Amino acid sequence: NSDHDRIINGVKVEIKGATLVKKKNLFSFLQIRPDQDYCLMMFAMFYPNDFVLMEMKKEQIVKNVELGIFKKQHEGKAGSSKTYYYYGTKETLLTIGATFVK
Repeated sequence: NSDHDRIINGVKVEIKGATLVKKKNLFSFLQIRPDQDYCLMMFAMFYPNDFVLMEMKKEQIVKNVELGIFKKQHEGKAGSSKTYYYYGTKETLLTIGATFVK
């Protein structure tokens, strides 16, 4: 199914990976689609000397879209793409409902 990347322990998972954006110390998570068929989104962050994996339930993804935390990626503010992006770090992801994967 192209709506999720993996099924892990019976859970449909969408995986978003990113490296640091040059000169900004932020990660760019693109193509966030709340309408796709997944239960959990994982955020894989590749720091120069570290790797961090966090997860967020789909319900929280939808809430972050509704709150405007995740921004429309295509077609401007008036567009109907339903594709979103988020620039952040492990610290900012914690404040919007993500947790560390153990």
